Amino acid sequence: ANDAVKKLEKDKAISEDEAKKAYDEVQKLTDTYTTKIDESVKNKESELLKV
Repeated sequence: ANDAVKKLEKDKAISEDEAKKAYDEVQKLTDTYTTKIDESVKNKESELLKV
């Protein structure tokens, strides 16, 4: 996603401000899903340790 934003910015299809907003949104999504994955791994580890 960041590569796509970088290309759009380079091609002047979007402004620097729009690119910054897009990068921030991508980072928010990345952080959200990283947290969800970490929680899933933690739950699975707990589940496996019970056996």
